[in-house]
Amino acid sequence: MVDLPWNINIIDWLLQNRTDILTNIFLFFTFLGDSLGYIIVVITIYWLYDKKVAIKVTFALILSLIFNQILKNIIQNPRPYVNENTYDENWAISENDIEETAHSFSTPSGHAQGSMTFWHYFHKQINSKITRIFTPIIIFLIGFSRPYLGVHYLEDIILGWIIGYIIVIIIGKYEITIASKWDNANVLYVRVLSIIVPILFILTLGFTSGFETKNSTIVTLAGVFSGLVISITLEQKLVNFNPALSSISPTKRILNYIMRLALGFAVLSIPLFGLDTLFSSLVDDNSILGFLFRWLRYSIVTFFGIIVVPILFIKLGLSDQSK
Repeated sequence: MVDLPWNINIIDWLLQNRTDILTNIFLFFTFLGDSLGYIIVVITIYWLYDKKVAIKVTFALILSLIFNQILKNIIQNPRPYVNENTYDENWAISENDIEETAHSFSTPSGHAQGSMTFWHYFHKQINSKITRIFTPIIIFLIGFSRPYLGVHYLEDIILGWIIGYIIVIIIGKYEITIASKWDNANVLYVRVLSIIVPILFILTLGFTSGFETKNSTIVTLAGVFSGLVISITLEQKLVNFNPALSSISPTKRILNYIMRLALGFAVLSIPLFGLDTLFSSLVDDNSILGFLFRWLRYSIVTFFGIIVVPILFIKLGLSDQSK
């Protein structure tokens, strides 16, 4: 893409006006737009609020971010800190933060596109005064955190927002048709495809574009997709978890939510971090097996979140089964 002088000036101005407080704030909002951030948000919605909404926004996010990664590899616009025409070693917070917050091409911004898709679609599902206020704020802060941290141009953010908004419009137009086809699909056929197709996609991506860190996001998304499809086709038969609570006092409700989240994330951390440590000790992350193990890890994490943890909630009396 063409370098825009005002883009460079904006990032340079942000560099000169950074503070420790603002940096920590924007690192937090960048985290909200990362894989782990979305896992925490989605699983909280699933465990405490509404299963269908959580599943819908997750599928929308996966679709949007896969499309984003494809666009990035087509456009191949370098990040501000690696573009030789605009390079400034101080634009990114540190080498560690570069590795943590940005490891693929620049355009369009996955954080901006993903946040617009996820939070705008979430608002469309809820359609409340509260979401009408806070979702635009979250979308803006996640997007703006990227040029603040020096890992994106402003054009990346704007383009990401536009694409994310268009994706929500398209999904909204066809979601009834998609839901109907899903309800009538052969369950076994769907489960098999949800494993075979992502694995073939991952292998094709790896052999054509390289088994590199820049492609790890797609592998993560493929793992979540496989785990999600398999889990939701099993959940209704095996678990039938109901996140709603019967009429109880506000104090007891809050206590119940705290106990669910504490137990749930403690259990979820086992496959999320335990398998990461195990797999990393066995194979190189940037290899065929590394990619496949990453896909498997996030498939298992999703399965734990949708099947294993809700079973524990029911067994311990923290929630009921749907009738």
